[in-house]
Amino acid sequence: MKRLMNFRPAVLIPIVYGIGISAFVLGLKSFNIVAIILVFTPVLTGAIYAFVKKKSLSLTLVWTIVFQLILVFGFFNFKLRYDIFFSEKTVEGECLVKAVYEGESESNGVRYLNFAKAEISDGETAIKGQKITVSTTAEEKFEYGNVISFYADVSPAAKTYNGSRDLYAFSSGVRYTGKTDFSEFTVNGNRPDIFGSVRRKLENVVKSGTDEKNAAFINAMIFGDKTELSASVLTGMKNAGVAHLFAVSGLHVGFITAMVYVLLKKIRVNRWISFAVTCAVSFFYCGICGFSPSSVRAFIMTAFFLLHRIVGVKYDMLNGVFLSAGILLLIKPEYLISYGFVLSYAAVISITVMVGPISRLLGFLPLSVRNSVSAVLAAQIGTLPFSVAFFGYVSWISAYLNFIVIPLVSVLFVISLSSVAVSAILPFAKIFMFIPNILVGAANKFVSEIDFSFFTTPLAAGGFLALIYCAGILAASDLFNLKFSVKASVCSVALVLYVVFSQLFTFGIL
Repeated sequence: MKRLMNFRPAVLIPIVYGIGISAFVLGLKSFNIVAIILVFTPVLTGAIYAFVKKKSLSLTLVWTIVFQLILVFGFFNFKLRYDIFFSEKTVEGECLVKAVYEGESESNGVRYLNFAKAEISDGETAIKGQKITVSTTAEEKFEYGNVISFYADVSPAAKTYNGSRDLYAFSSGVRYTGKTDFSEFTVNGNRPDIFGSVRRKLENVVKSGTDEKNAAFINAMIFGDKTELSASVLTGMKNAGVAHLFAVSGLHVGFITAMVYVLLKKIRVNRWISFAVTCAVSFFYCGICGFSPSSVRAFIMTAFFLLHRIVGVKYDMLNGVFLSAGILLLIKPEYLISYGFVLSYAAVISITVMVGPISRLLGFLPLSVRNSVSAVLAAQIGTLPFSVAFFGYVSWISAYLNFIVIPLVSVLFVISLSSVAVSAILPFAKIFMFIPNILVGAANKFVSEIDFSFFTTPLAAGGFLALIYCAGILAASDLFNLKFSVKASVCSVALVLYVVFSQLFTFGIL
């Protein structure tokens, strides 16, 4: 008899750990929900294990206890960090702020400056080492790493967002917000870390060899730094459903890893030394990009892949995905409520489990085309419910654009990164930036002149509906050995429920 599914501890352990984190998040609103999750999730997991593996009750009990302990650890690990974050003393009101500039953003016409390592003083109490986001009407421009002093009306971030402890403030690490429309900013030198120093040098290389708008696009594409992108370009990319191209992920880390590893192999460097050097270079690149969840996820998965290849063991991508998630959440459990983490893993997990079924449906296409189309469709399918939950709309042109844009951007990324690297080493070689300048200029014009909001539809569908949608995806995947009729039935029910309830929420009926 065919098993329903294979038992994968490497997959289940991170999932149970994540459920423990989710239990605390849900428990902020209802302790009953926490109790139900804490008691029944491990029991259900143990029952599934016993059913799948046909094992004895004693072994099932062992795994149930293991999962229970992991779940409780996830719960209290998150709780401890959360309580520490909000238990420290705070300042409020008119304060003197001295902090390190890390970039800016714009929302609804308001300019927001992001600072780290802030020293905030209200005259009586001084707080050090905090992150703060400040809204301002000032037009001064700063460089990454500038140490800036100014006066601002400061509030704890949680109080600013919703009057209580706020998960967004915790997940982003931004403990304070501020507003200043009158203060003069004073630059007191520079204090960037090594990653910031290298990134600033490379970004200046881009700026010196390209137009201002094109430089902002290239820096966003290579380093994930969207602070200098114009609002029209960023909004256009979001409405088109291709803003993920500015998130450093597998494309970026994979290319750098492959380039370094192949080069070292060509010159016959020892395989373990090659592995260490390749990982070091990839890790440093992640640091330049701010250690974003998507870049660290790609780094860990790539390191696992190389390690498996060196020791001659077949790499299991699904295990690699969840192991990387477990490592990230162990280091920083608040990533679980970060939309960058969720969207990154939704895409890669969907690609892992859905490429096979989609590829079989597209069997009439040539193999190379079928593989590319299947990967793009799988990523779109996996991220759709979470994009809707986070951003409140769906882009109907996203899938079509990604078929065209992803291959083009992949080529553009390789050309741009190579040009930046050569230009940084050989100053006279800035002529190489000529090609990416032309290509990015065309892309900027395309995004800026088309109103992609025409192809979007408002949609309200929260996390619960996303889980229903994901149940349909899992049923359709190769993860479970189900008959086609069962897969079709579960997918149909999940899709109908998602569409119906999302419409009811959108029009305010529920």
